[in-house]
Amino acid sequence: MLIQWIFDEMRTVRCTVVHDADPDGGAVPSDLHGEGAAPPTGAARPGLRFSVRANRAFLARVVRLLAGELAIRQFLDIGTGIPNTGVPSLEMVHEVAQAVAPESRVVYVDNDPMVLAYGHKLRTSSPEGATDYIQGDLRDPDMILREAARTLDFGNPVAIMLLGVLHLIRDEEDPYRIVAQLMDAVPSGSYLVLSHPANDLLPETQP
Repeated sequence: MLIQWIFDEMRTVRCTVVHDADPDGGAVPSDLHGEGAAPPTGAARPGLRFSVRANRAFLARVVRLLAGELAIRQFLDIGTGIPNTGVPSLEMVHEVAQAVAPESRVVYVDNDPMVLAYGHKLRTSSPEGATDYIQGDLRDPDMILREAARTLDFGNPVAIMLLGVLHLIRDEEDPYRIVAQLMDAVPSGSYLVLSHPANDLLPETQP
């Protein structure tokens, strides 16, 4: 099976992992910052704001490419993070894809209860397309694929998006097997989109 791959070499962080990553006030809804909350992670990791912004910018660029030039109409975004719908330069997958192709269908997956609390923002869609949110874990690809099939047609190409999430899977949990299982479920012409943290790229910004 021919699978086309898109890789991102940039060091990145997702808001699923770092809830207080707040690049210029946009990454986390303000009501998540409760009294007594931990100090912003950015204070300890000065490169974090750049990383979050870079990852979101990559997401927008690659989704625009997939939905436009590559004519992909289905997206499975695993490890979505807290929604930033309506925030300029921090758009979610469906906002970018449906701006290019309104008929695009998007399924979001995350295991974080904070994301679930804002899941309704991930179910907004253009009339021509569809979006859904699954409370699920990357470690259980069977469940993800089963639930996503309610919205996506796995007989047609799908972009599987794993942005800043694979580093959460331990070696003994076999991330290679998980990714292979996801890609085995989609046909030729599908895409895998990856970004991954690498703290050796900018060691001066690491604690």
